[in-house]
Amino acid sequence: MKKLFIILFSLGWLLLGLTGYLGYTSYQYQKQATYTTGIITDVHISQRTTSSSSDSWFPDVAFRDSMGKLHVFRSSIGSSSYKNSTGSAVEVIYHEDDIANARVHSFAANYFTSIICVPFALALLIIGGVGIKLVGQGSKFRDLVRTGKPLTARITDVERNESVSINGRSPWRIVCQWSNAENNKIHVFKSANFYYDPTDYIQGDTMTVYVDHNNFKKYYVDISGFPQKA
Repeated sequence: MKKLFIILFSLGWLLLGLTGYLGYTSYQYQKQATYTTGIITDVHISQRTTSSSSDSWFPDVAFRDSMGKLHVFRSSIGSSSYKNSTGSAVEVIYHEDDIANARVHSFAANYFTSIICVPFALALLIIGGVGIKLVGQGSKFRDLVRTGKPLTARITDVERNESVSINGRSPWRIVCQWSNAENNKIHVFKSANFYYDPTDYIQGDTMTVYVDHNNFKKYYVDISGFPQKA
């Protein structure tokens, strides 16, 4: 499972890198392009939709290059704002050696591919990153159970973890503490989150906590005996 999340996370970074590259090449294209004014000669509604106020309309744009030759192209970027735009002037950019790929000069037209890629890249990064963290936590907890020092800590509270909120509600967690007789210090431990009130399932007034021998801040409150939420 961890490998899958690593792959998703890596794909997210690759896609984000591709997004940056596409944005940069578009920026360079604009720096080297020739700018002129074109006229919208006609507009066409997307074939995938029926007429409504939110339809995308794609303009046909006519312009003359630096030699005075007339060219007409249909914009690949549509918008409802083009619906009644026939006869309107728009800014056109093109390269002298690639006039066939002339386009309307707008943020959407220049960075459309980058804009589309960003949410997919972020989704992959979030899913992969969260997955790696959760799997890593599970592995860390298993290591603590296997190699850590077990302590018997006294339960002091069952509280809401208000640092987390899902649909306006915070999960529960069990708080317990252990007194270190060697240095007369009290250590407070908090369990992982419960998405139900665990109070009725607590047996006794203590819980086992596994701690790192060298760092008590690394610990795991053993809640393996509690039922999982369906």
